[in-house]
Amino acid sequence: MTDTIDMEHVLEISSKLSVNKSFLYFIMFTSFTFFVLFLKLKSYSYASLTIYIMLGVFIFITASKKLTQSSESIFLAQPTFSYVCLLIFFINFAFSIAYLIFFESLYSKSLWYYFFIGICTSVLFIASVLIEDDFIKKLLPYLTFLLNLNILFSNFIVFPNGVYSSGDTHYQIYNIILPIVENGYVPSGFTYSFFPIHQILVVSLAKITGIEPVFLYMSVTGLLYAVSALFIYSLTNRAGASRFGITAMLLFITASTTFYHSTHVYQFSYALPLGILLMYITMVLTITDDYGKNRNLLQNRTSWVMIYILAIGIIVWTHQFTSTIIFILIVLSWVTNYVISKNNANTLSFYSVFILYIVILFAHWMYISSVFSSLVRVFDVYCSSLFTVENYQVASSSLNSTNFLRPLWLIFIDTSGRGIIMMLGSMGCLYGIWKKNKYVFIWFIIGAFIWTLTSFGSFIKMPLLLGSRLLTFFDAMSIVFLATFGIMFLIERFGTKGLIFCSILLLIIPVFSLGSTVSGSETSLFVGDQPYVKFYDTDSDLQYRTWIKNTVPGNSNIWVSESWVLQYLDDLRVYGQLPINDQDQVADNMLKIGEYTVLNKHDSIGLRVKGISERDQIELVRSKNMSTIESQASHVRITKLDISEIKRVTSQLEHIYSNGETNICLKWERRKSLD
Repeated sequence: MTDTIDMEHVLEISSKLSVNKSFLYFIMFTSFTFFVLFLKLKSYSYASLTIYIMLGVFIFITASKKLTQSSESIFLAQPTFSYVCLLIFFINFAFSIAYLIFFESLYSKSLWYYFFIGICTSVLFIASVLIEDDFIKKLLPYLTFLLNLNILFSNFIVFPNGVYSSGDTHYQIYNIILPIVENGYVPSGFTYSFFPIHQILVVSLAKITGIEPVFLYMSVTGLLYAVSALFIYSLTNRAGASRFGITAMLLFITASTTFYHSTHVYQFSYALPLGILLMYITMVLTITDDYGKNRNLLQNRTSWVMIYILAIGIIVWTHQFTSTIIFILIVLSWVTNYVISKNNANTLSFYSVFILYIVILFAHWMYISSVFSSLVRVFDVYCSSLFTVENYQVASSSLNSTNFLRPLWLIFIDTSGRGIIMMLGSMGCLYGIWKKNKYVFIWFIIGAFIWTLTSFGSFIKMPLLLGSRLLTFFDAMSIVFLATFGIMFLIERFGTKGLIFCSILLLIIPVFSLGSTVSGSETSLFVGDQPYVKFYDTDSDLQYRTWIKNTVPGNSNIWVSESWVLQYLDDLRVYGQLPINDQDQVADNMLKIGEYTVLNKHDSIGLRVKGISERDQIELVRSKNMSTIESQASHVRITKLDISEIKRVTSQLEHIYSNGETNICLKWERRKSLD
């Protein structure tokens, strides 16, 4: 099932894992250390994931006692079984869409949808392992691609006005994209004016297709991530796991980070698929296979190099964070490959890749600095966006800050989807190293590197170490591959029982992963009673915003629960965040005469409250006496604005507008009606 290479000089210890458990016990000890660290920092989600890692190592230690180098025979199904699988897939695929359209209410997703998707995932996995029919084997990647489109575009059914990612989505749309549409050129004066490629792509598609650019911006990423899954499939095949390429593809499309960044669109969402493409081409060009399986690919080397140059240029001009991380991972993967296979390492190819990346990056710096007239500003742009505490506040605005308010058991369940993948990944890592598979070893180094950075990022407030971004790379470029090898290990070790067990896991992973808060609080099954910031627009939102533009005078002060949304929609009025007192009530006594207050029914679970100012919070975090997690728990809280509170405020102030869901009040010196 896997390729074996000569790397005894690095993996001599790991080749004896079946009898020598010292290495495994060291991993258990390291994982337990991380577990204690996360508990100390009150980062309970990461602590929960570490438990799954330890569980995976424990299962491997227990199950590998009788493991031999010979592989288990593949279980073949009868020809009619393939058609049964296809029938079950299409029935549940149709049920999932029909349920959202006819039975699911707007602005929510329930368990049934995720259950239908889980059945589709499990059936595709079983078919990929058991079916030998050539037609079905060629059809499976396309069916997985179709399932991916179902998952990624399902939000448009229950959120017809789209879902965004904090204020960054509106920043890109109203400051960059729409001005390009109106003026025909990239506006200057914004940080992302220097990284305009994905905005230009959206505008170009809008011009060609005639589709609204705002809708395109929020939907194109779904197609990009679906295409990225095909690269995951191909790379798994290169690693010698051709029968399990569909498995890696399924794990990728059901990962919580994949779903989040493909449905909560902003700059990073467009950059990540390009990063996956770059990593894929890097391994095609620099890591050679011993058995010549990919000789046809390498014969088209010029084509791959041209695509690679284009991809580097696009990603450098798209997102500074992603291009930086991908460059580090490319160097890390090649160094790992060079160490474990010195004689077979394609040094010339890597040097070419390295130089190309540096040259294109330098060309971008020339573009930013107007040919060196202000080169210092180039470093300022990169350093401020990658390292400064202030930009961390913006970058982390979409993070779910309810984790430290929810019960620990709910946090554990919420992380179970990713946790199961982590458990399989820890088994697959050890299994692949025992098999001396160089791809597994590279993915392990990448995963360990990212996980270490994430651990430091738990108590160091730095955008470069932001877990919500780093774990996306971890999922897409490490853990889904390792988890695939973990499934291979279970099937090889336990035969039919292992296949059944893995089929059950592939059924429940989409439920817990796609239904987690990481995938988006508005679609989560595990939010519980905790409130969250609403990242979508209802029809009521669109109505009252139109009313404000037509009725409320310019320069008026308007208090709303999510002020950053309207700041990009309306620059004629001054929007502020609704003041809340210590009793989690609207502090209407803080309102001044002539100020407006917007009270939205849906915002009763979407009101973000900051106990201190942004500047004070930044200074507090810089202090050695408080960690990032402690600061967030103490000074950033989310509270409910229930119906009774809305009624209380409307009775205290002048109630001037209502559309059934949204009420707008005005504070006057004396009560009187506007009608």
